[in-house]
Amino acid sequence: MSGALKLKFSKRDQAGTGANSEPAAIAMERRIVALRWLAMLLATGTLPFLHLGGQTILLMSLIGLGAIYNVALQFVVVRLKPGWITAGYFTTIGDILLATGGVAVSGGIHSPFFLAYFWGAVIAAVRFGGLAAITAVVTIAISYSAVVYYVASLNGTQLGGSDLTDLALRTGFVAITGMTVGLIGDRARKAEHALQAELERAHAALSQVTVELNRDLEFEQTCQLTAERGRALMNADAVLLQVQMPSLIGQDESVPPASALFIDWNPELKAAHEGADLSAAHLSLAPATSEQVIPVLEPNALLPTDHAALPAGLWFRVPVFHGARAIADMLVGFQGRALPLRDTERELMLTFAERAGIAMRNAHNLDQAQKLSVTDAVTGLPNHRYFHTRLDEELEKCKATGGSITVMMVDLDRFKVYNDSFGHAAGDVALKAAARTISSTMRREDV
Repeated sequence: MSGALKLKFSKRDQAGTGANSEPAAIAMERRIVALRWLAMLLATGTLPFLHLGGQTILLMSLIGLGAIYNVALQFVVVRLKPGWITAGYFTTIGDILLATGGVAVSGGIHSPFFLAYFWGAVIAAVRFGGLAAITAVVTIAISYSAVVYYVASLNGTQLGGSDLTDLALRTGFVAITGMTVGLIGDRARKAEHALQAELERAHAALSQVTVELNRDLEFEQTCQLTAERGRALMNADAVLLQVQMPSLIGQDESVPPASALFIDWNPELKAAHEGADLSAAHLSLAPATSEQVIPVLEPNALLPTDHAALPAGLWFRVPVFHGARAIADMLVGFQGRALPLRDTERELMLTFAERAGIAMRNAHNLDQAQKLSVTDAVTGLPNHRYFHTRLDEELEKCKATGGSITVMMVDLDRFKVYNDSFGHAAGDVALKAAARTISSTMRREDV
């Protein structure tokens, strides 16, 4: 997984008005151009079966006009006047008038090309929304009625009641279809804009949190900040971050690393758990093998039995990896929530976990680098430089307070013989054991 949110999004304005909506509208228009070519090929193929007589030449001329219109859109308007495409009205009215021409030369009210009106109304509604659908419906109602009356006058006939009913039903059916699709399209666009705004806010918050997590803090500070910022970012009620504490310089490698629990609650849960120290508690979790969001059905089963019950709701486990190794686990809780996570929320959790893993590893490396500067790499005890710095500080304190200090020198008998006989590796083990023994007998304030 990369360090960025997986869902692709960019800033958008309202459909057909923002600069960033233009590429999508142009890409869609190129597809519509291909559909127009297909429709003209089908219309040409049906000519021999329509038995239009002298009207066939007119219909062929109309198809030729449609080809010119399509070529103009494809090679002129799309390249030189893309704003005409994004506005929607140009192609909407153009397509409707082209369909009207087909209806005019192929029978008027009885023309099979009436179905092209549905195509024009639906395409306008889907691409540009309710206002474009209204434009298409009004254009269809006016042009179709005019053509029907014009064809009837050419034939010297009058429209009867059944013809007028047929005209009204056809026009009304197209209008209902176009308006319904336009309404649904508008709602879908509003939902898309709302989702886009949510993604942009999440992206901005994630960027800010990433900066905060990489402020050269100590390792434990970074872990606690991860729990706090993670809860706020994901709008959760609780985040429990269990961290496998990394090995320290001089630490006995035969002892398994301890885990620590860093918690951030919402105010209500914080009050409910006030006085309970869960920092040393251990979540009973199986080892994680991959980056994923895992539903947790019984979160209380993960904690010791003597803790206050976690609230009902949705709980998820999100492993925190650095490279191929899981270094922590986030338990994220949403109190009283019943709706499942959206894909965007899952991606946000995974991306935050990834960035938190990097920040925690960086903080550990910084701690180690600072410790290395004043620590012996073998024993983990303060080195010669630290001894002189601390001795000067303690002497100054003694002068100021009139106290005293004790300096002791400890020697390991026959260590050189042991080291030469069994090798440097065995000597290092002996030094570590001696360092642990001495450290275990000292007070916290001793060095």
